[in-house]
Amino acid sequence: MKIKVASAVLAVSILFSGWLYWGSDLKVEQVLTSNEWQSTMVTVINDNLPDDTVGPLR
Repeated sequence: MKIKVASAVLAVSILFSGWLYWGSDLKVEQVLTSNEWQSTMVTVINDNLPDDTVGPLR
């Protein structure tokens, strides 16, 4: 009798955990970030400073 109750509680727990996992935003976030890493990013660094800009202090 106790084994049947324990098995039923385990089955309900597995179903509830699966429902929480698949229904959560975690899966959506994983899909969005996987596409994000495949995007192309271009960065331009320009260091032309005016003459009156203070440079590194010595």
